Amino acid sequence: MVKNNLKFLEKISKEPEYKEKSSMECNMLSSLMANGYSQDALFKKYSGSINNLASKLEFAASRNSIRKKYSKYDELWLDSYSASYSTPENVGIYRSLKLKGHDIADLGSGGGMQAIFLSKNSRVTGIEINPERNLMSKLNCIPYESDCTFILGDATLSGEVLKDKDTIYSDPFRSRVSDERRIDILEPSPVKILSLYGHRIQNFVFDLPPMMRRENMSMLKGELEYISVNGRISRLTLYSMDNAENKTTAYDLSTGVKYESFEYEEPEKTDEVKSLMFVPDESLFYSGLHGTYCKKIGLSLLQVEKRKALYTGETELPGFMGETYRVEKTCEFDSLKENLVSSEGGKVIIRFDTPDYYKVKETLEKELSGDKVIHVFKINDRAILCSAN
Repeated sequence: MVKNNLKFLEKISKEPEYKEKSSMECNMLSSLMANGYSQDALFKKYSGSINNLASKLEFAASRNSIRKKYSKYDELWLDSYSASYSTPENVGIYRSLKLKGHDIADLGSGGGMQAIFLSKNSRVTGIEINPERNLMSKLNCIPYESDCTFILGDATLSGEVLKDKDTIYSDPFRSRVSDERRIDILEPSPVKILSLYGHRIQNFVFDLPPMMRRENMSMLKGELEYISVNGRISRLTLYSMDNAENKTTAYDLSTGVKYESFEYEEPEKTDEVKSLMFVPDESLFYSGLHGTYCKKIGLSLLQVEKRKALYTGETELPGFMGETYRVEKTCEFDSLKENLVSSEGGKVIIRFDTPDYYKVKETLEKELSGDKVIHVFKINDRAILCSAN
């Protein structure tokens, strides 16, 4: 499929009727994709009847992927990268309230979504070097009735635009093919932005990869805020503001529960699995605050894994920032299948890392006839069978 998104975006920007027709075609294609049609199959089916089809298929696929991310998903124009990395609406609105009343420049504004939400409570100018995304931003302003200004230009050469601004926000471009999570490979680099504008701007807000190690951010001072949504990590934001403290915050946006600390404490460790298992929220885990948090409430650490930590205790903790499970049984991992049967298991939810999740799940559930949903954790050579508390 040969596409020219820039040419297509220019056309819909200038011709309202063509834009409306194209949006309807994108939604039709998006609906077909949701029902199982591949982009290749749709290209063959409509190549003779829909012009700019390759571009429309990309925007249709993006609309399909952002259905739960934006309330006006079926009116937005986002390419695949922007659809994946743009700030979700609920996070954008939260940030908008947090930065209320500022005069903000969004450097590297991408598809424009964070700038659009910020503009609900602040004056905002977005600067984007990619002409396609600059046009997307202007189109995306319309359904949200935003008065945000978008400029095509280089964020590192924007001195004149910034003369009246008091805050710089930036969600830098990050390569999807790079596994490295370093400040210097982000574009524009936060370090470069600080060196260029730190002498004249007071407030800086940077979106950073949530998995980035703290030592790789040591040159950036301010509050590090890890945001989770529905228990999954969503954003890491650095607030280097005139009144910001050098603290770390974990915030579950879904519940409004927040935990902050200036310290990173080592948790108490144990090998004894007690009657309850606790899995701290991902904002606590990725921030490194799970040890500090769980130590203060009397939990002991069983194991730290790649994407979560497992704690144990005897007392139920209403309001725990994370998930709680009741331990039904502990057994050798080799005897897991027999213990699932004797526990009257019917459905198994695997809570340990495995490259063959569905194959392992199918194997474990085969021949189970019970009605219990059992969560299976693995600690060294032991399996921990739990029910959701």
